[in-house]
Amino acid sequence: MLSPYKIKLKIRLNKLEKIADEAETLCNLLDARCLGKCCLPGTKILVTSQANDAHRLEGEIARLTAAAEVKEGEIAALERTVGALKEAEEAAARASAQREDDLRKRNSLLVDKIREKDDALMELGERNSSLEEEIIKLTDALALLKERNAVLEGEKKNAAAVLRAIALGAVSAGAAAVTAVYLHRRR
Repeated sequence: MLSPYKIKLKIRLNKLEKIADEAETLCNLLDARCLGKCCLPGTKILVTSQANDAHRLEGEIARLTAAAEVKEGEIAALERTVGALKEAEEAAARASAQREDDLRKRNSLLVDKIREKDDALMELGERNSSLEEEIIKLTDALALLKERNAVLEGEKKNAAAVLRAIALGAVSAGAAAVTAVYLHRRR
């Protein structure tokens, strides 16, 4: 799509080309009129009006030629401007393509980093779930140990009570034996 400036330049170039074509057509017509009305070189012009017409036509041709040269200069300047615009457009297209390529590479690097982070997250998730399983196993083992500890605590209390009873029985038996020995010696 052409920019508004390029469209204006193209319209102006077309107008200048039309003016140049019209000037060329007028020159051709004037040449044809001169050939028809003017005398051949070397012959004497008998009618003054023909000389005036020829002189006027020569002035008109000179004016149109000068205008055509000016228009040709303007056309050349416009062509140079259009060429410069095309070069600028090509440079902008190259810069845009380079920028697109750079962005594509950067996007690729970002996608790779995201994949790496995603893989790391997946690995951490797997480790986390295995750690959760270990925590559950350790919690179950701790509960079993607490139950065993409670059972052992109960057995310890029972053993202490039994040992106290045995100790009391032994003390009682010892005291009874001492008493029996004492009584036996006294008799």
